[in-house]
Amino acid sequence: DNNAAAAAGDEASNTGAVAGSSSSSGDTDGSSEASTCDGGEAGSNCGDSGPLTTLAAAAAANSWYDLSCFPTAKANKGDAEAALATSDHQLSGQVLIGSQRHFYMEPQTAVATPEEGGRLSVVSSCQGCDYVLWCVAKLLKLRHNQVHVSCRRVGGGFGGKADRALWPAAAAAVAAHKLRRQVRLVVAPNVDAGMNAGRCRMSVDWAAGVDKIGQLQALKVTFSLTAGAFFGLTTVEVVSIASAVDSVYDIPAVSVEVRAARCHLPPHTTVRGPGKISAVIAIEHIMQQIAAALGQPAESFKKRNMIQLPQEALTAAAQAAAAAADKTSSNELDTSTVPHPKYFAQGSNGEQSILATAFGKPFALHQYTLPYMWQHLQDVSEYEERRQAVDKFNRYSRFKKRGLALAPVRYMLYHMKRTATVTIYADGSILLLHPGTEMGQGIATKAQQAAAHTLGQLLPPEQRPPLLEYIRVACGSTELMPHAGVAAGSTTSEAATAAVAAACELLLERLRPFAEELAAVAAGDGAKSSSRDVTWEAICKAAGPPDPVMGSKVRDGQGSLCRKPCA
Repeated sequence: DNNAAAAAGDEASNTGAVAGSSSSSGDTDGSSEASTCDGGEAGSNCGDSGPLTTLAAAAAANSWYDLSCFPTAKANKGDAEAALATSDHQLSGQVLIGSQRHFYMEPQTAVATPEEGGRLSVVSSCQGCDYVLWCVAKLLKLRHNQVHVSCRRVGGGFGGKADRALWPAAAAAVAAHKLRRQVRLVVAPNVDAGMNAGRCRMSVDWAAGVDKIGQLQALKVTFSLTAGAFFGLTTVEVVSIASAVDSVYDIPAVSVEVRAARCHLPPHTTVRGPGKISAVIAIEHIMQQIAAALGQPAESFKKRNMIQLPQEALTAAAQAAAAAADKTSSNELDTSTVPHPKYFAQGSNGEQSILATAFGKPFALHQYTLPYMWQHLQDVSEYEERRQAVDKFNRYSRFKKRGLALAPVRYMLYHMKRTATVTIYADGSILLLHPGTEMGQGIATKAQQAAAHTLGQLLPPEQRPPLLEYIRVACGSTELMPHAGVAAGSTTSEAATAAVAAACELLLERLRPFAEELAAVAAGDGAKSSSRDVTWEAICKAAGPPDPVMGSKVRDGQGSLCRKPCA
């Protein structure tokens, strides 16, 4: 959640997505008195000003969504107004962040097939079969057990097939249900681009207060989003921005507000890191502008305002790192001035030291990787030498300029409950169902590897078979595994592998008695058999039902069912 990354680059250029300005004084927070539209009919006009297609037009018409039902649309810490008024330097500005659209190779696609008893089967290119199930069932007034939605894989999603996949699936389902014939619908890319507005465009107005040495004292930020004719998944942007804008910076007083203008535009949807990406762009632009106005290097200004490690923890970690260095060869010594996070061990009472973000989100000391990465990246990239080279180039080049930047990122993760189903057949083969959607991230391979690694612990390393060859991953299915959720949030692969491993742990406990029994029989037979005869297939066969094909139900002389094949 709070792991942070830093990235350096040799070349930098301005893009149309971000533009901004700053002034040395003033207090521009972008707020204004406005009436709100609470929804109503999609596409309705709030006022008589005609079609509203820009943020400026919507603001002039006071066309705003009522976000009072979203508590996280606002975030506050301390008294930002008072801290701003007493700061030595007051700066303000505006950041304009443009929109981005998805560019998945496979278009929005759905195939609906009528089944017996009025049931319906839908194959959808989606990021979550559950979403399609709920949509189709509600639209056609069917029970959930009358609709089967499946998805094998998706040719790219990036958030665009989270809710936008519902539309073609719903249209195909209605036609198939009405005509009682299979219907296939493929949305052409140009049509998809017209009905999918992508990420929200937004204007970010900010005001900051800084003391004489360059320490942030206060920050006020107002995000004004250009939303569509109905809200859609703009919800995700609204609830994510305010809690992410503090990033890795320790700001004594912060005030953040998110507003959404209702425009006569297609509804927006999620695009790769919704809300969080816009928040990071905004705060990094603000920090860059403040550093430039103060005449300070941006890297130094950012580092000064980051969440700081406690000095006593730094000292203890440095001692632990030095002790470990004595046990390693010289070419493995860590020369970084900040110890690696692994050296921030638990305290003497066994409790881990806790830090917190500006808005109070706690995290353990060893999870705070930024200080080490910030220093380490500058060392390995020879950042200062590159900086001098860039500055020299810019002094002698009139028209062509180079840039160099170091930017921290704290990406907030949302953890959703995940489930998995693992079935072991009597012949040793394995069927695996995971809760995600394969769309290029390799989730199927990861789930297979997790299952093979966990189940392989049943046998000694020298006796373990190549279990990957035994495993088949089934497609996503609301019949086989309902309520699997949606593949989103950058955590699905990891959560899916954890769910698969947990299911395999349960199976291990059930199989272990059979493995021990076979090993005991092999040991008792002496020369006739050995522990090597205890194979994966033998264990699964012992745990499974009798073989109906090979005559396993023929009774032996003792009157019990014989599981041995007939001669």
